[in-house]
Amino acid sequence: KSFPVTMAEANARFLTSNDCQNVHAYCVEMTWEALAWTHLGLPAIALVVLGLLFIPLHGCWLQIHSSAFAQLVRDFVGTADDATVKRPCLTSTCFVCQLVGSAAHTCIWIARSYSHTVTEETFYLEMVLCYFFLLHYIILAFKSEFGVQYPWTLPAIIDVITIVPVISWTAPIQQVPWLSFSYLRVVRVLIAFTRMQKSGLLRNFSELSVAAVLAAIKTVTLVVVLACTVMILEILGDPPSLQEEFVTTEMGQISFAQMVYWIFTTISTVGYGDFSPTTLLSRLFIIMAILVGVSFFSSEIGNIVELKNLENSGRGHYKPIGKADHVVVIGGGVANCSHTLSTFLKELFMPEHKDQWPCCSLMSMSEVTPMVTDLLKRLPKQARKRANYFVGNPLADHDLDRLRVSEASLVVILADMQALDRDQEDESNILRAMALKQYCPGLNLRLMLLRPQNLQYAVNVGLRSKWCFSAFELKSSLMALSCRCYGLSTLIANLLLSVDYDSREIIEGEWWDEYQWGLGMEIYGFCVPQRFAGKSFADFTGEMLKLDITPVALQIEGRIILNPADYIVQARQVVFAFAHDVGAVNDGMEAAVDWKPIFKLNQKLAKDVARSSLRTANLSVESASEPASPTGGRAQAPAAGPAGGSKGGAPVLPWMIKTSSEAPAEKGAKEAKRKSAGPKALKLVNKVEKGVVRAFEETARQIAAAGGHYLLILLGDNLWQQALAFTEALRCDYIPATTPIIVFCSSAPSEDVRNLIFEAHEEVSFIVGNSRIAMDLDRAGITAARCVVMLSSSNGGDPRMVDGAGVITMCTMEKLFRERSLEVPIILELQQEDSIKLIAQRGSMADADLGSATSSAMGDPRDPRKGTFNLQPRFASGNIFNTNCLGSLLADAFYTPGIIELFEALTFGEACGQKSFPWQIYLPEEMVGKSYSALSSWLLSNRQALPVGLYRGNLVLSCPPQTTKLFHDDRVFVLGSAAFGLHCKEKGILVETAMLAVADEPIELSKLLEAVGTESGKGPTPPDLPLPGTVEGDASPSAATKHEEMEV
Repeated sequence: KSFPVTMAEANARFLTSNDCQNVHAYCVEMTWEALAWTHLGLPAIALVVLGLLFIPLHGCWLQIHSSAFAQLVRDFVGTADDATVKRPCLTSTCFVCQLVGSAAHTCIWIARSYSHTVTEETFYLEMVLCYFFLLHYIILAFKSEFGVQYPWTLPAIIDVITIVPVISWTAPIQQVPWLSFSYLRVVRVLIAFTRMQKSGLLRNFSELSVAAVLAAIKTVTLVVVLACTVMILEILGDPPSLQEEFVTTEMGQISFAQMVYWIFTTISTVGYGDFSPTTLLSRLFIIMAILVGVSFFSSEIGNIVELKNLENSGRGHYKPIGKADHVVVIGGGVANCSHTLSTFLKELFMPEHKDQWPCCSLMSMSEVTPMVTDLLKRLPKQARKRANYFVGNPLADHDLDRLRVSEASLVVILADMQALDRDQEDESNILRAMALKQYCPGLNLRLMLLRPQNLQYAVNVGLRSKWCFSAFELKSSLMALSCRCYGLSTLIANLLLSVDYDSREIIEGEWWDEYQWGLGMEIYGFCVPQRFAGKSFADFTGEMLKLDITPVALQIEGRIILNPADYIVQARQVVFAFAHDVGAVNDGMEAAVDWKPIFKLNQKLAKDVARSSLRTANLSVESASEPASPTGGRAQAPAAGPAGGSKGGAPVLPWMIKTSSEAPAEKGAKEAKRKSAGPKALKLVNKVEKGVVRAFEETARQIAAAGGHYLLILLGDNLWQQALAFTEALRCDYIPATTPIIVFCSSAPSEDVRNLIFEAHEEVSFIVGNSRIAMDLDRAGITAARCVVMLSSSNGGDPRMVDGAGVITMCTMEKLFRERSLEVPIILELQQEDSIKLIAQRGSMADADLGSATSSAMGDPRDPRKGTFNLQPRFASGNIFNTNCLGSLLADAFYTPGIIELFEALTFGEACGQKSFPWQIYLPEEMVGKSYSALSSWLLSNRQALPVGLYRGNLVLSCPPQTTKLFHDDRVFVLGSAAFGLHCKEKGILVETAMLAVADEPIELSKLLEAVGTESGKGPTPPDLPLPGTVEGDASPSAATKHEEMEV
């Protein structure tokens, strides 16, 4: 209705009531009763309906998650956790239109607040805008994958409140009220601009300009929302249920609510002046109230600001979220924000484990850095609330109290893989572990060290050996196994690196779908169901394989044993298996039995037996190639107690005592003799040293000429401990044949290294050269090698430069292979996953464009394989390995206790007391054309061996479906006994010995070293290596020269 009202009538109405409806004719219909249904009731009903509707929609979306339609939607819309979109044209257009449309909608409301009418033009414009907002709402619902929480997010609520009243209005335009909540669209302007900024749409503008515009939008948003809300509340007045009864005093009409309002404005120093005290007592009291109030506000606001600053700086306290478990991560890897930490957090907060996500606290003595902030921001949205960074000292009890470490489910001490001084890094982490053990002896602790030689310190100070592992030892041993079973590193890494199989990238190509099936495989634990009690492990495995579950290990007397085929399983015994999803595991397990407490109890009752492994290495193995520790050299091992025990209850083996006491003394005596010798004697020593190097290089040339050897290329000067681990892994007793090894290095190893690696092992030698020069590689017999492995280390430098050197070496080798039409497997270690962008995308060694890393070989820049590490063809073929997967191993230790021990059992095998080992065999002729299920049954029944994957078409297929058809060129990854490996060798199907080129006569290094490597100086001299001190042509050295040699 609209009728004229004179100023006198308006003033009269205002005097009788403060309601705006009694003053303005255009506000007559603006009451709570008139607007409640249209602007509050209908939106509330719509919100409830949408919240219920999204529950089945989310379930339906999960059903079609892997379909081509869902993949197409993700290409254009993306996902909620990823701001980047493969094809951003649609989302970019929508956000720009959202920003402009919401701004226009807000301006329409402001204009109506002056005209107090709804015109036909603005009504239809508003209708068109609301239909676009509805379309954008649906697009964002697809982006959120119809998550049940989406209807209750702030942008979705604003959309419903502003869209529903407009599109539901059926009355004539003249009856449409101008008052609404459409001014809230200004919040969508701010959100749209923020989304545009995150998506990279504004990357062409300067950061200062974007920041200035964002600040302006935030200011306008705040002002508009507050101003318009107050205006609406003043126009509508108080609802009848909130009408106040006032008391008339000299101060005016007052009530409890009025006095609360007045006191708050007074003590906060705002002071509107609409009320003031009139009595003497109230004035005296308000003086005290102002003094107390100002002090209170200043103090409390200061405390709040200080607490907020403490939390932002990482000095606050840990606050649990519900009943979620707590994981604490400390160590050098946290302080330097290593790539291993990034992999750890990514694995810990994988979407498939969302229901079990813990709270994760990172603690370091370093301040919060932009790298840490960026790392936490890259986590999924819901995970960001659970991951926090704290500044503190792990050695201080009060800092451990702040994090409530005693209540943590898992404490991880993460080493920095790029540390400059690795001994110092390990010693610092051992010290942290000691402090944690003293603080809370019952902690579930995992200590990651770098060097295997430093594991003895952890054992000697009382840490249990099962708590500790060496990253370099695991890596080197795994790469050695990959020489025998090419692609094994990829198979194991895919089991550790979880992926969301349902949201996988669709890649066209032969066998890629099967490869991605393997990406979805994970390691699960469960208890043996009662119905299988009394059966052998082989029979139990056969039944589980029918469910696409591959049991690989059993916990026996607290230890994890691989494929105990003859063992009779018992009910509720813990099994570790490879499975595609937890649903499949639930079908084959005792659902009512929680296996984790059973596993931990068995492990706790078992004796802590330190495995016999590469830790027997002399501490000085890298002393010649590594700088001394800043603390004055390597710290000596703590004094050991009687052999076989220590104060902490962990065993101290005899070799631990020897390496910590005898080796430094022997080394010091040798150094003293060298320093006391004269210049002539030192010159003679250098000649002898050069002669020894030439002898080893001659041995390497003989190995290269014979062919069939492994070539280990060291892309650094401090990798000898890893070279020792690599060599030891290939010299285990269970291996049926000894394959020669050539180590290619940039500088000659020291005497200690030669003693430990080259003189202690049969048919192992080295050659010095430049790995980027094809001629030097040719001297090492690269074209006749069975496999080439490149180990690298950044050693505190830029890991990308180290990776670049490896890529250049790989390109050099592959160019040489192409020229000679050869196919030699190569395994390259990368320090960073991002370095895959430097490498060509092709995975076949025979491809013509393999050796180039130029853009022409990179393929389609939108190819998902270009930026995703585990989808890179080189990685999928076993051509690349990255140690960051060890971060995933530590994260998986939270969800699957015992996974580290299982990984060690697979990698170290014999050193862990295992009886089954990894093998790679050619597919037997009788299995060609049959199913993978038939192969599994045949191997289990005939040889008690367990297949765990296939190598097909340059792709590693981890535990393929049982219905997979087998082809002639397939290679099979098998867990079997030493007798199985020997049988396969005799049958000619063992890959590591098939077509192995062996020299006619074994190479005897001792004959080449008799004259130059013995202390006595006795023995014959090789014809091409004159004894130091002789003149060419003179067959017998002088007596004086012989005497000098004896002294040396």
